[in-house]
Amino acid sequence: MAFIKSRIPVISDTHGDDLIHKPTTGTYDVAIHCGDLTEESKLDEFRASLNTMLAIKAPLKLIIAGNHDFSLDPPPSSPPNSPTTPPPPTPTS
Repeated sequence: MAFIKSRIPVISDTHGDDLIHKPTTGTYDVAIHCGDLTEESKLDEFRASLNTMLAIKAPLKLIIAGNHDFSLDPPPSSPPNSPTTPPPPTPTS
């Protein structure tokens, strides 16, 4: 079994704030932001959090939206099992 040494900063809940301790020194393999880039899903909050991610030197950056990032949600559709939504398939044995 071979081991690969990886540097992965994981941050979350920045809520559009400028981080005091940014993981911007050095180079990383992957950078991950685990939700709540914003507090109120406002554009300036997204910009601040994305600027933080841009400052991190990593070839791959993963961003996962959180419950505060609701403006990224798809628009509401028809309720489940309404006339415009087909019912889910029934399992077969």
